[in-house]
Amino acid sequence: MSGRGRIVVVEDESIVALDIGRQLTSFGYEVSGTFASAEELLAELPELQPDLVLLDIELAGEMDGLEAAALIRHEHSLPVILLTAYADDRTIERAKDSDPFAYIIKPFDARELRTQVSLALHRHDVEKRLAERERELRRAQKLELVGRITGGVAHDFNNLLTVILGYSKLITKEAKQDPRNESILNSIEGIRTAALKSAGLTRQLLAFSRRQPAKPVPVELNRVFGELQPIMRGLMSERIEVQVQPDARAGVVVIDIGLMEQVIMNLVLNARDAMPDGGTLTIRSFARTISEPLESFGVTVEPGHYGVISVEDSGTGIPSEHLEEIFEPFFTTKAEGDGAGLGLSTVYGIVKQLGGHLFVESRVGEGTKFEVCFAHTPLSATPSGVETAFEGELNCPKGTETVLIVEEDPPLRQLMAQSLGSLGYTIIEARNAGEALLCVENKNISLDIVLLDVVLSHVSVESFISRLLGIQGELRFLLTGTPGTPGVPEKLPFLPKPFEIERLCVRLREVLELPIS
Repeated sequence: MSGRGRIVVVEDESIVALDIGRQLTSFGYEVSGTFASAEELLAELPELQPDLVLLDIELAGEMDGLEAAALIRHEHSLPVILLTAYADDRTIERAKDSDPFAYIIKPFDARELRTQVSLALHRHDVEKRLAERERELRRAQKLELVGRITGGVAHDFNNLLTVILGYSKLITKEAKQDPRNESILNSIEGIRTAALKSAGLTRQLLAFSRRQPAKPVPVELNRVFGELQPIMRGLMSERIEVQVQPDARAGVVVIDIGLMEQVIMNLVLNARDAMPDGGTLTIRSFARTISEPLESFGVTVEPGHYGVISVEDSGTGIPSEHLEEIFEPFFTTKAEGDGAGLGLSTVYGIVKQLGGHLFVESRVGEGTKFEVCFAHTPLSATPSGVETAFEGELNCPKGTETVLIVEEDPPLRQLMAQSLGSLGYTIIEARNAGEALLCVENKNISLDIVLLDVVLSHVSVESFISRLLGIQGELRFLLTGTPGTPGVPEKLPFLPKPFEIERLCVRLREVLELPIS
């Protein structure tokens, strides 16, 4: 470890301090300061930012070395080596409270000093890396816990939306038979439109938990600004000036534009809340060249060319001690009831999922700037329409096959059974995996396809499918559920929820036409 490390020496005997400094320099270390009292050291410590403090116990001034060591260790998280001529029990017991990295008895030789300094710096480096890994682990554990919760909420919510969309469509078909029902049809369309927009809430929940499958494509970075500008301005109060400054040189990056819109909106809302008395919100895009590796929240950003979107406010700012915590779920500096602490966690989850990086600069009382960076791609941007729910006015294809519907949500199961049954299919309903197994085991029933929700009580969908195939080898499957649900076999056909009933009918027919693998 020789030759690396900035060291401060605190020793009131100037000759001793000079000798220690000379020895440290000969070892290759940098002596960034020499002080005679603890008070002098503590006043300069924030500016010096040393890696190690060599501290005599007996010092000039009112504070002795043991008091100073405790402050340095616990408030500045710096390693301390105590230098003393005392080894009595009382001094040693007091020294323990300051948690020193070493305790060197004077007089000492150069070899002992070199050894203790090298070990102390190494231990401090290991502790810092361990602390960073622990922070990352805690963050990952929180995200995993919240991901499980949000995944369950999204699943249930998607079931409800599918039911709303399905029955809205059935009522619409009946209402269209009478021209006098125009006002009713308009009301139903309003319900359907609201349900489709509500599906965006589940996508945001899934993005937060990193379970929303991303569909990244080459995109001109400035496209993200397109439809958001009127929305962003509408969210701001009259006291906040909004400046949008897209740069044509921002370039092409590979992103999911829908998810990136969520990132920008969350950052904009965060900026708005940071300016309760008004201010300026500046949203920019630009190109950035990184010439040497940079650290970004525990991840190394490699040199290269990047497209950047920055969201900057002139608000209250974030205290430096909170900067490492702002992306953790449920962390918030707002008053109780003013925020759930999920907005920036959502930003973090989406950006990491898309392979981007985040940089944050903030000064209390001056404002905060978030930068979202994505590596440039040499590929040309291609038109990328936003995928929407199935809206086609199709005539649902009929069928005569036997369909086993395994769905634990009663209203949704009833809707699918009613819709498919009206098209000529023979429908068998199973409320859970146990009932489904009994149906497959029944020799009097010949099934053609299993319409299966991917979330089952007490059994994984993968093991459940294996058991079904062990009973009846020639079975087709159409899985339904929330995209990104863990444990779903990727090789089987999948219909994401929420879906409209026409899409279910068409997708079912498509799967039935496929050969059994």
